[in-house]
Amino acid sequence: MIKVIDALRDWMIEYVKHRNMIMRNLVSVSPSEDSIRMKYSDREVMVLIRPQVSDFPAILKSFGKGSHVTIVVLNNKNNLDSLLNQWHQLVDYRFLTVYFVNPNSVLDKKWIIAPYTHHKICDDSSLAQGLQSMFETVEPIEAQELLGQVV
Repeated sequence: MIKVIDALRDWMIEYVKHRNMIMRNLVSVSPSEDSIRMKYSDREVMVLIRPQVSDFPAILKSFGKGSHVTIVVLNNKNNLDSLLNQWHQLVDYRFLTVYFVNPNSVLDKKWIIAPYTHHKICDDSSLAQGLQSMFETVEPIEAQELLGQVV
């Protein structure tokens, strides 16, 4: 699985650097094996690379609810289902962002959700349908498909 983590980490670093060409507030990027510490002029963000997530709250338990945390996952049905099933445990993390990514997609490459903000403006009755619609903007991908080999 480490090769998938490497691919997602490298994709995220390039995405953030490209986005910073406009924003110009990124101070430093410090990658490690399965995370990236990003320092901006006004905050620090811990980016966690987790291709498959079955338990989002377990990932977040070492972070305070006011921490800036981003989780990067593969865009697949299992990760979407995990997000939906654990939604109400995530909405209290004000600065949590989840990126669903498929670097090989011919459609969009990613969709992004901030549960705290989304929960404030979205009706619970339409949550599943709304997230499914965003999910469909990026082709689904499994770890084996990302690198074209079994990993």
